[in-house]
Amino acid sequence: MKITNSSVERIPYTLKGQKTYWDDTVKGFGIRVGKTSKTYIAQRDICRKTCIFSIGKHTVYNADDARKAAKEALVEMGKGINLNDKKRAAAVSGTTLREAADMYFSSSEERAAVTIQGYQDHLKRYLHVWIDKELKDITRKMTRELHQKIAKQHGKYVANGAMRTFRAIWNRTMREDETLPCCPTINVDWFKEYRKQSPIPPEELSAWYQEIMQQKNPVRRDVNLVMLFTGLRRTDAATVRFEDINFVKKTLHRPKPKGGSKRAFTIPVTDFVMDIFKQRKEENKIFFPGSAWVFPAWSASGHIMEPKEGAMKWSAHRLRDSYTTVANCAGLPVYDIEVLTNHRPANSSVTAGYVRQSIEQLRISQQKITDYLLSCIFPVPNDDNKVVPLHDNRTQIAV
Repeated sequence: MKITNSSVERIPYTLKGQKTYWDDTVKGFGIRVGKTSKTYIAQRDICRKTCIFSIGKHTVYNADDARKAAKEALVEMGKGINLNDKKRAAAVSGTTLREAADMYFSSSEERAAVTIQGYQDHLKRYLHVWIDKELKDITRKMTRELHQKIAKQHGKYVANGAMRTFRAIWNRTMREDETLPCCPTINVDWFKEYRKQSPIPPEELSAWYQEIMQQKNPVRRDVNLVMLFTGLRRTDAATVRFEDINFVKKTLHRPKPKGGSKRAFTIPVTDFVMDIFKQRKEENKIFFPGSAWVFPAWSASGHIMEPKEGAMKWSAHRLRDSYTTVANCAGLPVYDIEVLTNHRPANSSVTAGYVRQSIEQLRISQQKITDYLLSCIFPVPNDDNKVVPLHDNRTQIAV
């Protein structure tokens, strides 16, 4: 048919699906009719693949204007240009940082809650000056200058972290938009970062224990003890639920640790830690009835957020350092330490790929760590009245 305003008006809407009518003067120009709309289109093969480009609805275009637009589109498509890709790229190129961040957080890639929270915090605190700016307008110079400004006001590590967040969001958007250039953080002079390693010295563990036992908040006291005797990260320890604990098999499961559910792990726990869990269960019935958290608090999350109280010298991660250091001092196999701390990455080595420790084997290693810690916390004098660590029956002394 010859597509004109009157001929298009006479075409009935479909009862279901769509139907296409082609113009008999311009090859590739047509109108697609559905149940409620009529849309002008241009169609041509590009690299042996059919490309259908939507020009616009009949309510917006008249037939003559649509035919003119179709001719121009067909010429472009004849040059091998996919107008749909070009249209998508133009839309994405105008994406603001806020929109790009929404895309990043809504993607199917699994990320730990603490990672998302950290990225959102960076956006709110340090990248807010760009939040409604289009990505294409953020230059390399602007990125370098903001990185330096954040470093002066909040510290070098914070500046690096904020720029890593920006880079992650940018790179996710760049996968959507092939016209977006490489991330302008290429112009950032990254500050060197050094991992802090400062475990509690063995001779100070006894004093640390006395300080912990004097805390007024028994929940905060117990979460610190659990972190030292299990090596759990702060978030893993703070978010333990009673359903994660098997009181019969004496195991603890962490369903979504750092790295997400794909890094879920289960570890054995010693009687020393199990007694803490049992005590929390009984005390929580009185002070936090109905709470599913082992370490509850009157917070929005319902669980304790910050284990550290007042001017305590040692942070949560220093307790993890202490646990790992003691594990090494106790002579544990490296593979056991990696599993107990959930450090072993998948396929970290050929040998690691074959080694699979049983819970009972790990229990032996876990007990060695507990024994070593208790020997430092509860030292006994020898015949010369010198205080020395005890390496046997430490659990009895603790009791």
